[in-house]
Amino acid sequence: DDIDFQEADPESPHIVSDMPGKIVKLLVKQGDSVTKDQPLLIVEAMKMETEKRSPVDGTISTVFVEQGETVSEGDSLIDIIPEGE
Repeated sequence: DDIDFQEADPESPHIVSDMPGKIVKLLVKQGDSVTKDQPLLIVEAMKMETEKRSPVDGTISTVFVEQGETVSEGDSLIDIIPEGE
């Protein structure tokens, strides 16, 4: 099975932007432990702020963006290593 990372899967530990916007707040950094539903970052799009939350318990492996950065739909934001993997 080929996994298409462009499609935002709400259960995937690979967090992608589901719309163009700006990273207004980055709440985690590489190496942080996170729990399911923990806010990871806040994206502002169309004058609305959207929280991206962790779909799993795990550890932040990569943060692809910086606060203030503009992102496009489908851009990688954060990768999480799920607990137990």
